[in-house]
Amino acid sequence: MATRSVAPLLRLVLVLLLPGAVAQPSTCAPVARSSSCSGVGFALSVGSYNLTVCNSTAWTFRDLWHGAAPVLTPTGFAQTVSNINLAPNTAPSRWPPLHPVSPACPVLPQGPNGPPAPGAPSGSGFLGTGHGGEFVFSVTLEVSLPGGGGGGGGGGGGGGGGVAARYDGVAARYDLLGDGHFPPLPASGASWPAGTVLSVVKQSQLGPFLATQRVGLDPQRGLRVAANYTRGYAAAAAAAAAAAAADAAAAAAAAADAAADAAAADAGDSVADEVNWFYAAMSMFAARFGVWVAAAPNGTLINGTFTKDGSFSLQADIRWAAVFDRGSGSGALYQYPTPYNGSGAFKNSFWNREHDHKLYLRLDVPAARGARFGATHTIQAFNASADDWVQVAQRLAAKSGARVLDATPL
Repeated sequence: MATRSVAPLLRLVLVLLLPGAVAQPSTCAPVARSSSCSGVGFALSVGSYNLTVCNSTAWTFRDLWHGAAPVLTPTGFAQTVSNINLAPNTAPSRWPPLHPVSPACPVLPQGPNGPPAPGAPSGSGFLGTGHGGEFVFSVTLEVSLPGGGGGGGGGGGGGGGGVAARYDGVAARYDLLGDGHFPPLPASGASWPAGTVLSVVKQSQLGPFLATQRVGLDPQRGLRVAANYTRGYAAAAAAAAAAAAADAAAAAAAAADAAADAAAADAGDSVADEVNWFYAAMSMFAARFGVWVAAAPNGTLINGTFTKDGSFSLQADIRWAAVFDRGSGSGALYQYPTPYNGSGAFKNSFWNREHDHKLYLRLDVPAARGARFGATHTIQAFNASADDWVQVAQRLAAKSGARVLDATPL
């Protein structure tokens, strides 16, 4: 069985044994190979929450802990992925990168891809996250101090030269890839006052989509994920960037074709697309959770029990969902700022697996080049009894609300 860092356990023990102990600072530090990261990454700790992001999955989050209890587990790939109608590792020739790829983050080979999408060619599969094929442009740590203050962190001094207004005040920025966009995070990591919100912001490209994804830890609100997407290539548009670079006439023709395709899409014409489907959000809830409840857009509650048979459940548009572990009396609330119109019959679905309960949000995607869309969600831990956990989740959803977070698109 994989081992887990004892730091969260020790912190929990100190809080329990020392009621008057000072609240823990927010920290970010590099981590080497671990149970949640097969490569290198960063461990974030804010309040009672601990999160790991990792380069082996294109700098997506791997796990989320609340105290000593796992909420999300590194048993799959998280955040955003697309399923494309192209043979593996051919996407770069179809959709070349629109911005410089970080030298510190080589493109992962595309795979494993699993079975192809129904009706798709046998070579098709998933693109993005640990499935590979994602171009990573930058990965930045943003620091939002309590009370809207700015400045630097312990262990590394100030964040001078990297200050920008963000959703919780003024934030210092650190370049986690060392590409020189902002000051680097100190090699030993850094710490900030208790209550500081830490966010990892990744700018990347998944096939035809440019993506800005912000993963933040808030001591009160928990995990906050915001993703904005811009369609960089029109559906079925000829992306002959290499030929265009060699031949000006070819470049003009390709631009004209792309403009025509975009205009046709804007006019409502049906344009074939190589994207079979698009998961805007994926989260692997720990196997310890046994039951779930979700609120439909009209407020109706939908209830279910997790199985391990590989089936899909829920399959509905929702405002929020909650999972609960009767043994420990702990749960987690997953919430949107507003219900999203999910794709087809899949919409929001739990995948009932042996090792976790994976929640997906599948969205339809626009066809026109330049079109923008996005999704935001939060995950917040809570404690309750087996008798009132649904009511506790309802009250928490009504009280907290998932705020729309800034994730400025490329």
